[in-house]
Amino acid sequence: MVLTIPGNSFIKTDSSCSRAIIESGEDTIAAIGTAVGRAGIGIIRISGKNSSGITRRLFQPAKLKGHEKRSLQPFVFIPHHLHHGYINDPGNNSLIDEVLLAFMPAPHSYTREDVVEIQSHGGAAVLNRLLALVLQGGARLAEPGEFTRRAFINGRIDLTQAEAVADIINANSESALRLAAEQLGGSLKRRIEGILSALTDLAAEMEALIEFADEIEPATGDEHFGPALLDIICPLEELVGTYDSGRMLRDGLRITIAGRPNVGKSSLLNRLIGDDKAIVTPFPGTTRDPVEAGAVYNGIAMLFSDTAGIRVSADPVEAIGICKSKETISRADLVLFLIDAAEPESDGDIDVFECGRDIPMVLVVNKIDLVDNARNIKIPDRFRHLPAVFVCALDGTGIDAVKAQIFKLCIGDKPICAKEVAVPDIRHKLCLEAALNDLRHALTGLKAGVSEDLIHLDLQHAGRTLREITGECTAPDLLDRIFERFCIGK
Repeated sequence: MVLTIPGNSFIKTDSSCSRAIIESGEDTIAAIGTAVGRAGIGIIRISGKNSSGITRRLFQPAKLKGHEKRSLQPFVFIPHHLHHGYINDPGNNSLIDEVLLAFMPAPHSYTREDVVEIQSHGGAAVLNRLLALVLQGGARLAEPGEFTRRAFINGRIDLTQAEAVADIINANSESALRLAAEQLGGSLKRRIEGILSALTDLAAEMEALIEFADEIEPATGDEHFGPALLDIICPLEELVGTYDSGRMLRDGLRITIAGRPNVGKSSLLNRLIGDDKAIVTPFPGTTRDPVEAGAVYNGIAMLFSDTAGIRVSADPVEAIGICKSKETISRADLVLFLIDAAEPESDGDIDVFECGRDIPMVLVVNKIDLVDNARNIKIPDRFRHLPAVFVCALDGTGIDAVKAQIFKLCIGDKPICAKEVAVPDIRHKLCLEAALNDLRHALTGLKAGVSEDLIHLDLQHAGRTLREITGECTAPDLLDRIFERFCIGK
């Protein structure tokens, strides 16, 4: 089932997430909007038509004039102002915390509903107590991503912008943050809307030709519709071409350090991240489970994985670690394949190479401090095609060369500036590719003299697929999958 979503309308679905969330928008939701743990400030967020009413029963302004204290009239919140006061338990009138409170009436709020945010001290006990009082007052606990989902459903943002909210929260580098902020600002939305506008005009012209064939002089073939189709296909191809760099900017690079036991993998990890994350000993087999650690180079997040040395082992625990090493290698964007400069030709190295031969790989020749001249190290023929760097992980020699090779293999000449529109999400890429296939099929049919009805069907299908990106045409279960990855409170 696919639902078209106009602004200010709601979806009703049977999914477990949506059953409790989206009926008619009449319920009021609440959640802690800040991270778990101790902090100077914590926020309770409330959205829905009863948000102000629930809060008035809990909130006591800090300073009221004498006649206002005696009045039975409820306190009136001034929109978009901070009110200083206290939250009291209405059951026993006990003080819970001193707070600042902001009221944002619909439609001028994040969700386009009445929203109240209570800023309290940031301890877990006080936030849980405040949330409990709000829930007792008639709100229900929000589902993950429900505030952003309501913003989408109420037409404040499109689906690409909603996804950008999660990307901003999860950004672990400046580049990822800039890319997500651009998308939240509507960069991808505007690009898709521009393509859709041209596609809609072309489909309308094709439909008019079909409906009024006797009244309109035909303009078909490469002379008219062909160039118009190419004008739509080209920007779509450009967007699809940004996926690799967009994904890298958003998610960073997964880099696995692999090799046989005791070639210096843990020492290399520690050098690359600038910290003693992995245990280093002279004994082979020290690392059992993969050890992961992150670093940011030139604005790109890097997740390094130090793995157990790959070899045939009778130790069942070590054997499990070796299986995990192979799994980690298979998921990598790049493998740093370590060999020992003092023993560059080892049968064990071949096993490691075979595990990662289908993945971009850098040959890292370690322990060059143990040989007289690194230039005389003989690289085995099997590995000669790999880009090689010579390092001493103990003293840091060659580490900059390793970083340079990482960038050269993973990024090359691709621009890494996040200011331009880029597609970071596989969902977007698949929709763009599907739309491209429809349009290429239409172009092929046009050249082959296929009827306008069939070409028009291709154009319509391409338009529906592009609208899935922005959320205008969306399957309910897709919305559930997108928003369930959000944190509660956003």
